Amino acid sequence: MEKAVRTGKLIVPSKLGIVPEQAFSMQLRELSLAGNMLKTLDPRIGDLHRLTSLNLSLNGLDDIPPELSSLVELETLNLNDNRLKFLSEVAVSFLKLTRLDVSNNSLVALPFGLLDLHGLTDLNVAGNKLKDLPKDSGKTISRLTDLASINLSRNKFKRVTSELSKLANLTEVDLSENRFVSWPKALNQSSKLTRLYLTANSITNLDDMSSIGEGCLTSLQELSLDMNQIADIPEDICRLSGLQELSLSDNETLSTLPRGILNCIDLSTLEIDGTDIRPMQLPPEVLQFLKDRDLVDLSDDD
Repeated sequence: MEKAVRTGKLIVPSKLGIVPEQAFSMQLRELSLAGNMLKTLDPRIGDLHRLTSLNLSLNGLDDIPPELSSLVELETLNLNDNRLKFLSEVAVSFLKLTRLDVSNNSLVALPFGLLDLHGLTDLNVAGNKLKDLPKDSGKTISRLTDLASINLSRNKFKRVTSELSKLANLTEVDLSENRFVSWPKALNQSSKLTRLYLTANSITNLDDMSSIGEGCLTSLQELSLDMNQIADIPEDICRLSGLQELSLSDNETLSTLPRGILNCIDLSTLEIDGTDIRPMQLPPEVLQFLKDRDLVDLSDDD
């Protein structure tokens, strides 16, 4: 406890199951109660007005008390791996919040108050039961102008809103393990996106790549399309001129690569395990492009 008093940081040992009484008289800035099997929270946590970071992950919480709304300095809130079926407005009332993690719960919707967190840079809602992002009386996710990373993986999304493309600072989107059947054209106007993950959906075609905007997605460096049902990569992959890493593994019926990939001059990683691609059957110029970058192994090719 002496160290916590000195540093303003307190990590309560996992499985302790209670908040030490001394904590409520400290001037804490960071408090971690992760893994303490808590089913409820002591409302006195709301009296720790200097808190900037609160970690409540890996507990058994199904709600958070309204008293926590007084934590006006809070910048980071971790509520992942609890038993939340809904997220109260209290959880999104912290106007200085920059990082919010509510992954691995049972959320079916996100509160409208999320759209007022203008300083939010990182949002993780993976592993829930979400189908849509919040929208309220003209307010959309585009209000979160500082948002740089959004993790929507392991949910029930079939599509995402084009409002995401309006986020000028958005660099990473994870849509893995959802219900997409085609390329997410809602992202086709994104300007700064560098990482896009679409692993383990049910994508069968990428035709909507054709509507990628002029000069858009040219910053995309990493694209994961593995574990889908893609049979053809369109020539429009040439639009992703900044691509460095491309994962196509476990698309079993994928048998070739288009000449458009020649425009991806910075490509340094290509994953094609679990596909039907045979390097020696590729167009000669494509094969040479891959050989020049040491991206193919010809030792086992028939």
